[in-house]
Amino acid sequence: MADYGFRSATGNDLSMLTGWLTQLQVSRWWPDAGEQVAKIRNRLSDSAIIQLIVTHAETPIAFVQHYPARRWPAPQFAHLAHDTVGLDMFSGPSGFGHGAAWLRKLGDQLLDNASTLALDPVAGNTRAVRACRKAGFDGDVIRKDAQGAPVLVMTRRR
Repeated sequence: MADYGFRSATGNDLSMLTGWLTQLQVSRWWPDAGEQVAKIRNRLSDSAIIQLIVTHAETPIAFVQHYPARRWPAPQFAHLAHDTVGLDMFSGPSGFGHGAAWLRKLGDQLLDNASTLALDPVAGNTRAVRACRKAGFDGDVIRKDAQGAPVLVMTRRR
């Protein structure tokens, strides 16, 4: 497997993440970069949510966070096992095309301690859905998230 790594996100990454979130390929699915970065900043000290920078050959290429899926109101995950880990992610410009590989690697690690991993991409985000499928996630049920938006629930099980 390629040289992918994961390190904790820090306050020093916020400027880089803002730049990534303003790119059209990302902002289309993660609108309002300022609000998104504020959420990331506010969660840096929350031990229940793990925020990571994905690296490839030590170059930052993506952001991912994982957390107990039932910690926040997430009706789209209510039917899943209690130990389900939820994930959210987006790529930086150097990360496009790498998502399936690093997500598979991270998933392998997370499944050591959880029975199920869950993602909820917008169904129209075909690139993200394709990468998730290549990383071993499946599912075709569309459910509403806490804001009432339809999302595609995808899971990967141990």
